[in-house]
Amino acid sequence: MSFTSHIKALKKANRLRTKRLINPNLKDLGSNDYLNLASKKSLFKKAYKLCLKEGYSNAFRPNVARASMLVNGYYKMHQNLESFLCKIHKAKACTLVGSGFLGNLAIFDTLVRKGDVLFIDENFHASGIFVSENLKNAFKFKHNDVYDLKLQLKAFKEINPNFKGEVFIAIEGIYSMDGDLGSLEIFNYARAKEYYLIVDEAHSIGVLGKHLLGIFEHYNLALRKKDIILGTLSKAYASYGAYILGDKEVIEFLCSKARSIIYTTSLSLFDTALALVNAKYIHKNATLFRNEIEKRQRLLESILGVKLDSLIYMHRCKNTEELLAMQTDLEKKGFFVGAIRPPTVSFPSLRVTLRLKPKTMKRFFLDLKELSKSSLPKVI
Repeated sequence: MSFTSHIKALKKANRLRTKRLINPNLKDLGSNDYLNLASKKSLFKKAYKLCLKEGYSNAFRPNVARASMLVNGYYKMHQNLESFLCKIHKAKACTLVGSGFLGNLAIFDTLVRKGDVLFIDENFHASGIFVSENLKNAFKFKHNDVYDLKLQLKAFKEINPNFKGEVFIAIEGIYSMDGDLGSLEIFNYARAKEYYLIVDEAHSIGVLGKHLLGIFEHYNLALRKKDIILGTLSKAYASYGAYILGDKEVIEFLCSKARSIIYTTSLSLFDTALALVNAKYIHKNATLFRNEIEKRQRLLESILGVKLDSLIYMHRCKNTEELLAMQTDLEKKGFFVGAIRPPTVSFPSLRVTLRLKPKTMKRFFLDLKELSKSSLPKVI
């Protein structure tokens, strides 16, 4: 089988994805390191020292991940990170996973059983959509539309009058390719009906809430028995990996049955140490970071007239050609931004993360405004 014709078609449509090395001298407004912790050498060194201390403190010498957490790949460092995450989120239990993709795979593939039903936001991350499309008992509802969700649930129960299973609803805290927040109405609906609510907080933990604990804190909601959080260590926490927070029996069931937990190697000790060091640093300096985030948001509003609750700004372009041209022009001015093309998004869009100091952000917004030829960008 040849892929030549498919590759040619992708090239013709300007949709061929390729790897490329990014100029390290560019100001990075394309990554998800929202608090810019990856540039802090002091945190890196602290994690390294912690890694050395823990890695050579016992007979196992776990300086590298060697097996699944369910075999002999679970170490004190992993447990310490899980315990800290439970403490700050006031959650009953936690398990680390290899990545956000693997975490969503674990949740959807394991928790939604044959007698249950899943309703997932159409703009949910590709990891959740990927699994749900292979489930016969999963349905998409219109993005952030609680009315459509209610209609679909009503229709499902009318067609299935003897349904006795669990209802799962899946949304995101901040939608990664939209920048908008998960609707409070959906939270309230899930609570009123006592449904399970799965919230992917990859882009909201470290950004939302007084203590940067995510959308539950932003909405002043305590975790219920039927709330499940997927958090990542590779965004604001500037490391690698992910974690799932939830009720004790949910986490126990996942560790016992989820294939993407059972059959994958545990997180490396250094990734775990760096995540723990960074998480503690963020928690300690949450007020400082909160003020910094709000400064960046106010700058965007004052220069481009766009009000955001997140740190993701989507600048819609007319077509893919314009998108790639603007990305190139911004690189010439010293900035890197993501160029996101369909089918990932409905319209070709520059994806800008408001992650650098206000002085840098101001210069970028002014350059973007100039390139836009006085046509103010719109948030999708």
